[in-house]
Amino acid sequence: MAAPVDAFSGELGAFAELLPDHLLGVQPAAGAGFIQALDSRWWWRFDSVRFTLTTSAAVANRFVTVDYCDPEGTPWVRSPALAVQAAGVAQEYDFQARSIGVQGIAGQPMFADLPKVILPPGWQLRINVGAIDVADQLSAIRLYVAKFLPG
Repeated sequence: MAAPVDAFSGELGAFAELLPDHLLGVQPAAGAGFIQALDSRWWWRFDSVRFTLTTSAAVANRFVTVDYCDPEGTPWVRSPALAVQAAGVAQEYDFQARSIGVQGIAGQPMFADLPKVILPPGWQLRINVGAIDVADQLSAIRLYVAKFLPG
């Protein structure tokens, strides 16, 4: 099985066509993470992963990661948010491939770095929330991607 390819190390010459695209993520059930299975006809690079996490009043800090997983769901690359989210808060997250790794200011989006890799066909992007409560909700999931046809 192919592993992720560093998208900025000159490896793009192996790909014939770049197509920018956007995906609207389907909101998962309350208390669940998000999984986006990737079409097996393309290689993928994520440039932006944006979403909102609304947490219940249940006392616990939530810890958010964006993971690149193989088809079986095993994470190979993980990008964490730089701070935890408290209970009873709605927080926007903005993971960017060209982020400078700064966290959000209170009341502003939480910014985090997104790994700069190309994912093989059939892999998955996952948004995970550690210590998630059954009433916590991920919403407004927006993915900006580049799709590549193998050359």
